[in-house]
Amino acid sequence: MIRVIFAAALVSIISLCSCAKEKVKSDFQLFGEWRLLGDASKAKQIVLKPDGKAKFIGVNIEDFGRGEKGELPELGTWKLSPNGAEVEFWFAFGGGDYGEIGKLKQKEGEIEIWFSIGDPDDYAWKRFRLVKTKGN
Repeated sequence: MIRVIFAAALVSIISLCSCAKEKVKSDFQLFGEWRLLGDASKAKQIVLKPDGKAKFIGVNIEDFGRGEKGELPELGTWKLSPNGAEVEFWFAFGGGDYGEIGKLKQKEGEIEIWFSIGDPDDYAWKRFRLVKTKGN
């Protein structure tokens, strides 16, 4: 019985530790240029600035498999979610205001933002990786 309790406690601790790897403790870790992975042109980026502004460079609605066409607006805002596992984005597009979530994931030892637009049932996640931090 004690072995079962110990094993359950060990599994819980390992699960908690593995989840913590994807959380960011400070928005300072996110400042800089995030490039869309798999983009041959290397021109599609999201830039996160310390003042809370987000700059979308060359990112199109079509990149997310959406039927609509057009580029995301150049400027928006962002902030790190209180739980440190997501980035919250806001921007105006097509006469409306939108709030979208970017999930923070750790891949190959680096943090990525998995970002999508639209209906959560239809999400086509795109991965952005930090390529240039503020100050470089």
